[in-house]
Amino acid sequence: MIAKCQCQSCDGEIEFDAADFDFSSENDIRRFGQTVPCPHCGMDTAIYLTKEIPAPIAPPAAPQARLNEIRKSSIPPQNQQDTMEGRAWYYSQNGKRIGPRNENQVRTLIATNVIQPNSSVWSEGMADWTPAYQTEIKRFFASIPPPPLTGESVNNGAVWTLAFAPIISAGIQILAAASTGQSAHHFWWIAIVLNIGLCFADVIYLNRAGYKDFAGWIVLIPIYLFVRAARLKQSNGYAIVWLLTFFVSVFLLSSVDFSGEMLNPVSPQVDNSSQISSPASPVVAASQPAAPVPKVSISNVQGEIQDDGGMDITGIIQNLSDTSLNGVTVNFSYFDDDGNKVDDAMDFIQTLAPDDTWSFKVSSLKDSCKKYRLDSITSFIDNSEVNLDVQQTQ
Repeated sequence: MIAKCQCQSCDGEIEFDAADFDFSSENDIRRFGQTVPCPHCGMDTAIYLTKEIPAPIAPPAAPQARLNEIRKSSIPPQNQQDTMEGRAWYYSQNGKRIGPRNENQVRTLIATNVIQPNSSVWSEGMADWTPAYQTEIKRFFASIPPPPLTGESVNNGAVWTLAFAPIISAGIQILAAASTGQSAHHFWWIAIVLNIGLCFADVIYLNRAGYKDFAGWIVLIPIYLFVRAARLKQSNGYAIVWLLTFFVSVFLLSSVDFSGEMLNPVSPQVDNSSQISSPASPVVAASQPAAPVPKVSISNVQGEIQDDGGMDITGIIQNLSDTSLNGVTVNFSYFDDDGNKVDDAMDFIQTLAPDDTWSFKVSSLKDSCKKYRLDSITSFIDNSEVNLDVQQTQ
């Protein structure tokens, strides 16, 4: 004879053969059989058969003890109750292992968002902790979002561009400095805007692929790249490339300024001096004389910051040619601590005879002058201003 009972987990009907059920006495109201998997939910449940008792015309009065015995016999044993509540589950919260919890309790934890689809859970028979949406309790969620895409399916274009961002930003800084006449370090913000912008673009791609909680790492770009590689189970290639290009960009920006020359710092002490660098590339006059360019030497150059502000530059220029030089001019540029040009100044002598020396003095009244550079020494030859050949000596 085919009988039916309800699953203790999902209330679905289970059909079974009732031939094995034997009610040994009239006191047996319900008999439990073996535990079988429910065809609807897959959970193990104990099948049972309840004896049909014909309804009497008038129910006889029963002693209270008999009623209690009937009521007690209808309650399944403790182990059967545990089976009806399903298997025991553990879940992870704030680094702690919590459990066991039966499935009724798990339903409540899911309803209150304590257990979420990505929460790690474990139950007997499982090899390791597993996201809840990949286990049997996924049926308790109203809707389960799909898992994130695998690492190879994510758009990695932005992150690889980010890996080369330091060297790209350094090149842009150098080009901007060359076109504006300012120090490359003045454009430090280009590196920040480029790196953070590419990070935001990559976070957008990750969000579309199902990965969350990455935005907070973008202020620490190398850590962001290593965390990204770990979460997506990718290699650390783009993180390592970013570090390498970062160090290369630091080297480039520390060795090159807007003019390609090193600037000469001047100590704030009055009696300190500094050697000047090579003069800037000569400017070819409109009409270059055919004769060789006269040669001069410059020595004993000192930069001195005055007590009331400003800077004086002094030194000695000697005519090394065999002809007199007319209208000799020495030109210097002044810079602040950041390498920004703040002033220029010159000194002039009417005539400088062969082998004669000239003690020049170039002055600027601006307080921001901290560094200087020799730009040129010129003279008028055949009514044309010509850059002289300069020899630097101590």
